[in-house]
Amino acid sequence: MTNILLITHGNLASALVQTSELIVGSSSNIYTHSLDLGDDPEEFASKVEKSIEELSNEGNLIIFTDLFGGTPSNTVMSKLFRLNFPENIASFTGVNLPLLLETIPMCENESGFNDLVNHLDSILALTIRNIRS
Repeated sequence: MTNILLITHGNLASALVQTSELIVGSSSNIYTHSLDLGDDPEEFASKVEKSIEELSNEGNLIIFTDLFGGTPSNTVMSKLFRLNFPENIASFTGVNLPLLLETIPMCENESGFNDLVNHLDSILALTIRNIRS
C-alpha cells in the first residue's frame, strides 16, 4: 500500500481527510501535518521530516502540500532534495479534494507507483474547472 501524507497550513489537511471519508470511507494510510499560527517552523519541519522518513521506509509515499512556496511545500522540497529525490516518493503541491479522492483508491489497490504518479500528473489540470466552460 502507498501511504499518503498531507501537509498544509491550518486545518486544511485534516478537513480534506474528514471530507474524503464522507465520500470514500476511512483509510488507514493517510497521515497529516498542519502548520498553525504560532507554530515554530523548525519544530514543524522536524516533525514533517520524521514522518517522511518513517512513511517512505514503509514503501511508496505520495505527499500533498497546499501552497507552492509556503512553509509546508518548502519543507518537503528541502527534505526531498537532501534525500536525492527518492524514487519511492512523489510530491504534489496545490492539493484539493478531487485530487485526494482520485488518489485514495489507487493507493489502496496496490496500483503501480509509477502508474499512479503518471495518472496524477495527467489529471492535475482536470481537478479544477471553470463551471462556465
